[in-house]
Amino acid sequence: MVLCLFAPSFAPPLAAADDRYRIEVLIFRHLDSEWPPRDVERLRDFSYALDLQPRPVLAADDELAPADIKPSHDSDAELEERLDQRQFPGDVAAPPDFLNPLLEDPLEEVVPYQPWAEVMWIEEMSDVMRGSWRRLHLSAPFRPLQFLAWEQNAEGPYPTMRIRNTEILVVEDPWVEQRAERNARKAAAEVAKLSEQGDKDGVIDDDTAVVYGDAHETAPPAEPEATDAQNDLMADVIPDPLIKFVVDGTSRLRKSRFLHLELDMVLRTALYEAAPIPVGFQVHRLRQSRQIKTMRMEYFDSPVIGVLAWITPIDVDEEAETEGETVTASGP
Repeated sequence: MVLCLFAPSFAPPLAAADDRYRIEVLIFRHLDSEWPPRDVERLRDFSYALDLQPRPVLAADDELAPADIKPSHDSDAELEERLDQRQFPGDVAAPPDFLNPLLEDPLEEVVPYQPWAEVMWIEEMSDVMRGSWRRLHLSAPFRPLQFLAWEQNAEGPYPTMRIRNTEILVVEDPWVEQRAERNARKAAAEVAKLSEQGDKDGVIDDDTAVVYGDAHETAPPAEPEATDAQNDLMADVIPDPLIKFVVDGTSRLRKSRFLHLELDMVLRTALYEAAPIPVGFQVHRLRQSRQIKTMRMEYFDSPVIGVLAWITPIDVDEEAETEGETVTASGP
């Protein structure tokens, strides 16, 4: 039934040599499923995977409370408007500045820049997946949860992508004590810095804002050198709190002799008693890995969670030639 609902009505063309792949993944749930969830006390962390979506802004670094983010339940009119504007849950205004969210700074380039070797976030759905999202939303037994699309090389290394929604279930901070100590050291360093500046020769006239003293009055004040304590603070990098989402998991497309898609998705709810902190969680999981083909709707199913995947092969040379022809045709 599901395959008939989402199968495209056209025959896929023969693919050329595959330099890259565009991967589109759509997660949905079965609304009428009565399959029992699994009770767990602790949630898995998927922050090791490459996350192309912007990190939610928390109230404070050391505050163990979820942000005020609620799931959206669009009416049919709102859905049609968002479909026309090509806006979907999880879309962001721009791709991330760097590809590894675990690094404080990007790594220094050691090889020539190759834009086609990067993982690229894709903003828009294809027509095939756009139609699938629409049918899922309008159908009674299903409900779409999240969509993500990206491009990657046909050859390795193959990235593990994080697939999640924006609804925060719980925020955990294993480094809350270290974070408080670091903040205290930062405050002490700022006080020391202000004290050192106050002891310098020369006086600042508030009325004229001109520096008088040994230095020439038009010369800018010298920048204070960083102290050993300040250098230590710069190296004192503490990971961000761990955010656990309601819909969370990973996806990985790899190629050996054939294409394989690996999926590990969870749908989670929290159990509360009197305290505001959850006493437990209930989890539904889909974990599958199998051979797939390009330009064909691939369906992964479980009693509660389902995934649709659409893989498009991309020939880099052919796409570059098409762009060149377009530029030539529009010239004088």
